[in-house]
Amino acid sequence: MGIFCGWNFIFFVKAIYGQQQTNFKLASGCAAGCLLVTTFLVANTGLAANVEPSASNLSNSDVSFLNVRVPLNSISVSINKYNLRDPDRKETTWVSMSPKGMRSRSADGEAEVVKNFGEHRVWMLNLKRKIKHEVDVQAFEQQFPDLTKFLLGVETQSNVLGSEPCSDFNAEYVGERDWRGQTVREWLCKNDDGTSNNVQFYSDRWQFVVRVEFPDQNVEEAVNIREKEFDAVLFHASSELESVDLDYFLDGVKKLEKFEK
Repeated sequence: MGIFCGWNFIFFVKAIYGQQQTNFKLASGCAAGCLLVTTFLVANTGLAANVEPSASNLSNSDVSFLNVRVPLNSISVSINKYNLRDPDRKETTWVSMSPKGMRSRSADGEAEVVKNFGEHRVWMLNLKRKIKHEVDVQAFEQQFPDLTKFLLGVETQSNVLGSEPCSDFNAEYVGERDWRGQTVREWLCKNDDGTSNNVQFYSDRWQFVVRVEFPDQNVEEAVNIREKEFDAVLFHASSELESVDLDYFLDGVKKLEKFEK
């Protein structure tokens, strides 16, 4: 499914909502926020520590938040998705992430996803329509516990930006190779039956997976990686955007007021 950023993330929520709309609402609420999560290790190169929220931010039902991966360095990075048969045709997502949060924007500049790690909140933004919706993280977690780490953290289903190569597969180390002028480690990720699922490049410099290639020649790749500091305000949704419910955010249709005779 790839990294949950911009329109990709919004379509992901819409797909789930469409399947579950009779019994599940990602209502505006406090819990959504930070956690398509990212936060880098406190070293010059690093990523992938577990979130350590304060007790005041957690209830007994929030235990799974403790397993969400967040970045501990501050970086900006572009995520390119393309197929090797047509490498010039790319879909790009711009990502800014730090121990404070993560912000990703679609290439067209219309969609953003904002996560605040300290507050455990996630917003979806439509900048063209000047609206925002805050995801109810706790409701999401109750319905889809296996997907919560993707909603809240840096982890993606492709595992680009992941701190452990082949994290959901059987890993076979292939060896070192050159990638964009630096040495990376190549890993072959296998299914339980021994068949190949994908190939991942892991960077010791950045401490995460920088490239994933699938058998159909689709590629997800982290490029233009830069260390950069961000102000905390970047990881909140702007107060100038109108807060709307999920129905209106996704479909542009406001609920009708209840009719009474």
